Parts: sequence; C-alpha cells; structure tokens
Amino acid sequence: MILNRTQNAKRGLSQGWINNIIVILCAFITRTIMARTIGIEYLGLKSLFTSVFTLFNLAELGVGSALVFFMYKPIADNDNDLLCGYLNLYKKMYHLSGTFVIMLSIAIMPFIKIIIKGDLPDGVNVFVLFALFATGSICTYYFFAYSSSILLAHQRNDVILVIDSALTIIVSGLQVLALVKLKNIYLYVLIDILKIVIKNIIVHYIARSLFPEIRPRGKIPSNHIPEVKKKIYGVFVGKICGVSRNTFDSIFLSMFISIAVAGIYNNYYLIISSLAMIFNVTLPAIQAGIGNKIALESVDSNYTTMEIINFLYMFFASSCTAILLCLYQPFMKIWMGDKMMLSDDIVILLVLYFYIGRMGDIRYVYSEAAGLFYEDRIRSILEAIVNVVLNYILVRIMGVKGIVIATLISMFIFSTIGGLLVTFKHYFKKGIYKHIIRQGIYFIGTVLVCTISFVVSKHDFSSNIYFDFIIKAGITIIVTPIMLLGLYFKMDIAREVRVWIGNHFSFFSKKSL
Repeated sequence: MILNRTQNAKRGLSQGWINNIIVILCAFITRTIMARTIGIEYLGLKSLFTSVFTLFNLAELGVGSALVFFMYKPIADNDNDLLCGYLNLYKKMYHLSGTFVIMLSIAIMPFIKIIIKGDLPDGVNVFVLFALFATGSICTYYFFAYSSSILLAHQRNDVILVIDSALTIIVSGLQVLALVKLKNIYLYVLIDILKIVIKNIIVHYIARSLFPEIRPRGKIPSNHIPEVKKKIYGVFVGKICGVSRNTFDSIFLSMFISIAVAGIYNNYYLIISSLAMIFNVTLPAIQAGIGNKIALESVDSNYTTMEIINFLYMFFASSCTAILLCLYQPFMKIWMGDKMMLSDDIVILLVLYFYIGRMGDIRYVYSEAAGLFYEDRIRSILEAIVNVVLNYILVRIMGVKGIVIATLISMFIFSTIGGLLVTFKHYFKKGIYKHIIRQGIYFIGTVLVCTISFVVSKHDFSSNIYFDFIIKAGITIIVTPIMLLGLYFKMDIAREVRVWIGNHFSFFSKKSL
C-alpha cells in the first residue's frame, strides 16, 4: 500500500494545529485557576508527580515507536498477517508495562515525601494524590491503548487528535468547576483519569471501523524477533534520553529548593513546552510519510527533502525564538504577577534551550523513520547520564539557573551534535558538513535578529502593561520574519525551497514529501 502522504500530512497538520491550540489554551486556563484558587504549591505537586510518572512510563520500553516503525513495511506490502502479529505483540507488551508500573508505584509510594521539600499545602494527602496520578499512568497501558498504533502507522494521527481535542475541552471545563466550586485537587486528577480511559476506548473502536481486517492476532516470524528486540532497546534508550531532559527538573527543584519554586519554574516551562508543541505537531504528521518515502525512494531524494523541510522549520523556529525572548517576561507579568517571576538571565537560558531543542527536530524525525533506534543508543545513554549528574550538581550550586544550564550542555553536545553524527553516519552518509554550515548560519541569523528585537522590546511603549504587551507583540511578530527573510533570501537552500514551493503550490500539495 502506498500511503497518500500528501493528504494524510495535510490532515495531520491541520488537526495537529487545532489540537495544540486547544491543549495550550486549556492548560493555561486550568493552571491559572489552580494557582489562584488552591495555590502555587499544588502546581508544584502536580508538576512533581507528572515528572515522577513520566519516569515510570519508561516501563513502556519504547515498544510503541519501535513497533509502529515495523508496521510501515507490512502496510506498504499489504501484508496484513504480519501487521496483525505486530499489533498482538504491541498489546502484550503494553499490558506487561502497565503491570510493571503498578508494582513500581506501590513500591515507591511510602517514600514519596523524601522528594518534597518545604511545607505541604493544607488539607492535601500526598499519598492519595500520588495514587491518583499512578492510576492515570496505569490506564495509559490498558483499555485498548494499543489500537492507536494502527492509526499512527497509517498516518491517521488526525483521528486521534480530533478525539483528544473534543475530550480536552470537556475535561478542562469539568476541572475548572472542580477547582472553582469545590477547590478539590483529587477530583481534578480523577477527571483526567476518565479522559484517558474514554479516549482509549473511542480510538479503539474507530481504528477497528477504519481497518477492520487488522486485529491483535498471530505471531511475528521468529526471524524478525532479534531485529525487533534491537529496535525496542534502541528506542528505550532514546526515551531515557528524552525523559532525562525535562523530567528531573521538577524532581530536583522539589528536593533541593521547594515545591513552590518547582511550580513557578513549571509556569515558565509551560510557555516553551506549549510553543514546542506547536512545532511538534508537524513531526508526527510527516513522520509516517517520511517512513513510507524512505521505504520506497532513494537516500539522495530523502536528503534533499530533509534540507528543504529543515530550512522551513528553522525559519519558523528562529522567528518564534525572537518573539519568545521579547515577550516572555511581559507575558509572565500579566499572567502570574511580579511575585511569580524568574530573573532575566534564566529567561535567556530558557529561550536558548527552546532554540537548541528545535535544531535537532527534523534530523530526529528522519532518524526515527529510518529506524536508527539501536544505532542511537550510546549517544542517548551518555546524554541522560550527563544531564542527570549535571542537574544534581548545578541545582545545588546555582539553583534554577543550574537546572537549565545542565540541560543545555548535555543536549547540545549529545543530541544536537551527537545525534547529527549518528543519523548521517548510518542513513544519509553524505552532506553532513553542508548541513552543519547551514545550521550555523541559521543560528547566527537567529542571534542577530534576537539581539535587535530584544533591544527594541526593552523600550516601554505604554504605561499600561496590556497595551505595552500588544504593541511589542505586533512589532516583534511582523519585523522578525522580515529580518530573517532578508538574511536568508540569497542562500542556495532558499532558492531550492522557492522552487520546491512553486512546484507544490503549498507546503504539502499534489506531490509527496
């Protein structure tokens, strides 16, 4: 089966944008109401327990991404028996992972107060709250959770996004009522659990109706098992790397400073993670199409497409980086007030963290689509270890600033540079120096534009903070992309992009990725 990559990517992108806007707005609304009704300490606890169970969810072992990768070829070959065998394996592995999370949650619960520094909010039982978060985490592995892989492998992530968007709106409304009327954090978390269960069930029945011939049955051939184990191991190691970047932030801040500071930090982190979500909607929308293209077309063709997509992606990233730098503090002042703000130097580090993270996104998509999970394992392990060690050391010396610096160092060395080396060594096998030079030009251009925009934004255009923010936002949003266009217009890749867009009429049109 040759997937309609263009149409599927369009659907995935449009629904992804809508879903991310809904998720971001709902997150801001519920977080604002939580801070103003039950206090910042609850936000700290929520961030802490979310981080803890993100770690526990490593029990998934990378099964999801690895097995979706193995589904690409059976779909392309119309081999439903093999596809069903992979789905059956997915189901069994998810149930085993859920069981492991149950046991791990029970084992760790008596010691949960060790990682909480400072006074707890009045009237909260951390053990009950922890148990509720554990229940939500466990539910992600049951109630037909494996069915989402069918849609993902067929590049129909848009179906999952539509369901998630609708449920997010409903759930957020109920959570607001729980906070405003009852001031009940337990009910707030319980509503989240119901969302997980309902979403899994709906996705299952839609996947079954769209692809009725695909059921969890049979086994994969024995000669496939070594390669599956190898890929799962590689993905698992990669997930350890990804989790280590952000998850330990809240844990170390809670352990060594306070849950209140963890809550304030996560207010700031919500901004960059929300912006990253807008970018990341592109990645799953095109990943299955890229995987299908890799299976059917040449490396040279994929390299050309990668450079074009990366130029467009980094242009958008550079624009958003400058906008983020200029509007971060004014927005936080309006949103949470002066008492819940971090210093400007921490903000600059967070903006740099956002940009460095985007530098490796497109490369990462090609690495995953090419199945380089195992080849990426050593780099991922090193990044995770270095990040955790630096987090532990620097948070005790520098506080919040140390947390961000630790992640920046490990991410740039092992992900931006190390990940690039792995992808080009094992898949593209040429063009790495040209790619590095281009990325360097994008970075220098971003620094230049950010500097000019930041100097302009430091001027107060109005004594009213709301009008001042609107004026700064308007200037930055309009001027930043214009400056970048001026810088990049004569680059050779820019000319290639203009031809490519001219041939396609839009980002995705009649031609495939």
